[in-house]
Amino acid sequence: MKSGIIFIIALFFSIQPCFAQKNNMFIPLNYKKAYTNKSRTLEGKPGPNYWQNSADYKINAELIPEKYLLKGSEEITYKNNSPAKLTSLVIRLYQDMFRKGVPHDEDIDPADITDGVAIQKLVINGEEIDFNSKGTFKPQRNGTNLKLVLKKFIEPKSECKIEIEWSFTIQQKTHERMGAYTPNSFFIGYWYPQIAVYDDIDGWDEHQYGGRVEFYNDFNNYDVNIKLPYNYIAWATGILQNGKDNFTKELLDKIDEAKKSDRIINIIKKEDIEKNRVLLNAPYHTWHYVAENVPDFAFAAGDKMLWNASTVKLPDGRETFVSAINDSSTHFCDDVAYYARKAIGFYSTKLPGIPFPYPCETIFNFSGPGGMEFPMMANDGISPDINNNVMVTVHEIAHTYMPFYMGINERKYAWMDEGWAVMLTYYSEADILPLLDVRANDIMILSMMLGHDDELPLIVPSFLTAPSARTYTIASYPKPGMAYDFLKDALGDETFTKALHTYMEEWHGKHPTPFDFFNSFSRGAGENLDWFWDPWFFERGYADLAIKNVNFENDQCNVTISREGILPLPVIVKFIFADNTNQIVKNSTSVWKDGNREFVLHYKPAKKIIRIELGGIDIPDVDRSNNNFIVK
Repeated sequence: MKSGIIFIIALFFSIQPCFAQKNNMFIPLNYKKAYTNKSRTLEGKPGPNYWQNSADYKINAELIPEKYLLKGSEEITYKNNSPAKLTSLVIRLYQDMFRKGVPHDEDIDPADITDGVAIQKLVINGEEIDFNSKGTFKPQRNGTNLKLVLKKFIEPKSECKIEIEWSFTIQQKTHERMGAYTPNSFFIGYWYPQIAVYDDIDGWDEHQYGGRVEFYNDFNNYDVNIKLPYNYIAWATGILQNGKDNFTKELLDKIDEAKKSDRIINIIKKEDIEKNRVLLNAPYHTWHYVAENVPDFAFAAGDKMLWNASTVKLPDGRETFVSAINDSSTHFCDDVAYYARKAIGFYSTKLPGIPFPYPCETIFNFSGPGGMEFPMMANDGISPDINNNVMVTVHEIAHTYMPFYMGINERKYAWMDEGWAVMLTYYSEADILPLLDVRANDIMILSMMLGHDDELPLIVPSFLTAPSARTYTIASYPKPGMAYDFLKDALGDETFTKALHTYMEEWHGKHPTPFDFFNSFSRGAGENLDWFWDPWFFERGYADLAIKNVNFENDQCNVTISREGILPLPVIVKFIFADNTNQIVKNSTSVWKDGNREFVLHYKPAKKIIRIELGGIDIPDVDRSNNNFIVK
């Protein structure tokens, strides 16, 4: 595997561009095809021939808790908006990751190994697929993908009808973004047979789901019915259509109160469950949810779930109904609804400063580590640590913008969404916990891990780095998170926000690539940002600033700062005086924009300097031994 990765990287950087472009960054051949076909432009805008496919899903699902079984049927209308005649169809069977013999990136408890997704029936355009057929049309079940060679092609600008009946066993011990968290509380994601993305860059996305790389989905419409036992409730992506058929009037009144309130309303408390004040009497309940133009659908279910909620008024006049739910045996959840509404308010008005795109957001909390985002839903681990609880809540909500609002392919470039979630979390978390050093952990990680042989450039596709947890994590989370933060430092708040809005307005609801991002963002900033993109995203290197020289001329101290590593960073210099006072002088990352490797700081001290210190707790540095100078 390592030799294969090295070969790909060498090939990636050795091919030269074959036509003129607005900057010097390398563009792979499959991306150039999109420019030739005018589906994308070198300016970073969607081209006149841009297209993307979509689907309408009608799903009927039933959860049988005592058997840990989920079964369902779905009708899919797949819309081929491309100019290509599709000769095959790729269906994702995510839960095949738990099928015996299928490779995976994360450890799986042996008890959770199953037969994967059982398909009882598959019909395409009225013709049932024979899984026992041989030859050209034999269904190819490879890893977590099911590929079908079609007898009748899907013509351009046409639709295809797919019907599937399926079932699988829900894992109890390996909580890979979903599962049974208690015998009576479930979070269900990555669950239904889903049409893979067909795009203008690679055609069908046939990358496997191994448990580490996450989303790349089309924007679809969902009409979902979830059948549950009589005492279970379902919360899901979208808007509930039949609450009056399931909830008591007393509970409906509480929901209405929460939808009108900016205070946290306890919709379901323990005594409500104990006194049967939640659900109408029935042998079972079906929960009907509808969601439009979203990239995925998830749901949570339980029979002893507590529910807190309130409503956030958005700056464009819309509202978001914010809920936090947890099994009654799960503790430390009382303030999660507050954290969630604070985060939505912050993201809507400050950074990114775009009104929250969804009408609701529900946070499912379980005891343990981890967190996972879905459209309008989050699956979050909770603990006694308030810092962790705030961080995981605001981080998963930040993903509403990246990847969901933006349609990012994080299977290939996880830094395009995880890095933004990290960076946005710095600011939203500090808004709730202003005394917390929100960057400290990431600074420590980068100072320890940058520059090692297993650290690869961010532009290397994430599905190649996924087998290594360390390599994937650095490339997806702290390094791009800090990169965006330092770019904000370089550009200043106003220009950075203008550039970010340019990118988001041009590409939301679409499928931007890294090159669309780089070029759109640079154009929005009004300058070529290759001086920043190249070292942070394309090259191998690390963070290391050093004091190279200090000299005094008359009443001025001249400090020469050397960029020993390749990464452009803010320059923070502390001057310590003989009376034990100090002064800090800050220069933004922009001092490196001319490609220079040295920067001279000119400083006129009012007192005698005895020591000079470079850097700070918010600046990564792999070698701090060259950051101090004693004045003799």
